[in-house]
Amino acid sequence: MQELIHRQKFTIRGYDAGTQMEANPLSIIRILHDAAVDQVIELGFSALQLDPRSLAWVLAQQYLEIFQYPK
Repeated sequence: MQELIHRQKFTIRGYDAGTQMEANPLSIIRILHDAAVDQVIELGFSALQLDPRSLAWVLAQQYLEIFQYPK
Protein backbone atom coordinates (compact mmCIF):
# COMPACT_ATOMS: atom_id res chain seq x y z
CA MET A 1 0.00 0.00 0.00
CA GLN A 2 1.19 3.50 -0.79
CA GLU A 3 2.24 5.84 2.00
CA LEU A 4 -0.60 8.29 2.69
CA ILE A 5 1.62 10.86 4.40
CA HIS A 6 2.76 13.54 1.99
CA ARG A 7 5.70 15.78 2.79
CA GLN A 8 6.80 18.67 0.67
CA LYS A 9 8.98 21.71 1.25
CA PHE A 10 7.74 25.17 0.34
CA THR A 11 9.45 28.52 0.50
CA ILE A 12 7.58 31.37 2.20
CA ARG A 13 8.29 34.37 -0.02
CA GLY A 14 8.20 38.01 0.99
CA TYR A 15 4.78 38.59 -0.54
CA ASP A 16 3.43 35.58 1.44
CA ALA A 17 4.36 37.18 4.76
CA GLY A 18 2.84 39.96 6.81
CA THR A 19 4.57 42.66 8.81
CA GLN A 20 5.61 40.17 11.52
CA MET A 21 7.29 37.97 8.87
CA GLU A 22 4.67 35.26 9.36
CA ALA A 23 2.90 33.54 6.47
CA ASN A 24 -0.58 34.97 5.99
CA PRO A 25 -3.67 32.69 6.01
CA LEU A 26 -4.27 33.01 2.26
CA SER A 27 -0.70 31.91 1.52
CA ILE A 28 -1.01 28.95 3.88
CA ILE A 29 -4.20 27.83 2.13
CA ARG A 30 -2.51 28.20 -1.27
CA ILE A 31 0.44 26.09 -0.10
CA LEU A 32 -1.88 23.41 1.33
CA HIS A 33 -3.84 23.37 -1.94
CA ASP A 34 -0.65 22.96 -3.99
CA ALA A 35 0.51 20.12 -1.73
CA ALA A 36 -2.90 18.42 -1.99
CA VAL A 37 -2.81 18.58 -5.79
CA ASP A 38 0.66 17.03 -5.84
CA GLN A 39 -0.47 14.26 -3.46
CA VAL A 40 -3.59 13.28 -5.42
CA ILE A 41 -1.47 13.06 -8.58
CA GLU A 42 0.97 10.76 -6.72
CA LEU A 43 -1.91 8.60 -5.48
CA GLY A 44 -3.59 8.43 -8.89
CA PHE A 45 -6.68 10.42 -7.94
CA SER A 46 -6.30 13.60 -9.98
CA ALA A 47 -9.19 14.76 -12.16
CA LEU A 48 -7.31 13.71 -15.31
CA GLN A 49 -6.65 10.25 -13.87
CA LEU A 50 -10.24 9.73 -12.69
CA ASP A 51 -12.04 11.12 -15.77
CA PRO A 52 -11.56 8.03 -17.99
CA ARG A 53 -13.35 6.02 -15.29
CA SER A 54 -16.18 8.61 -15.01
CA LEU A 55 -15.18 9.34 -11.42
CA ALA A 56 -14.52 12.58 -9.57
CA TRP A 57 -13.95 13.83 -6.06
CA VAL A 58 -15.12 17.08 -4.52
CA LEU A 59 -13.88 18.97 -1.48
CA ALA A 60 -17.11 19.89 0.26
CA GLN A 61 -15.77 21.73 3.27
CA GLN A 62 -12.48 23.05 4.55
CA TYR A 63 -11.61 24.10 8.08
CA LEU A 64 -8.25 25.53 9.02
CA GLU A 65 -7.22 26.36 12.56
CA ILE A 66 -3.82 27.98 12.90
CA PHE A 67 -2.12 27.72 16.28
CA GLN A 68 1.14 29.32 15.18
CA TYR A 69 1.96 30.96 11.88
CA PRO A 70 5.08 29.72 10.08
CA LYS A 71 7.91 32.25 9.76
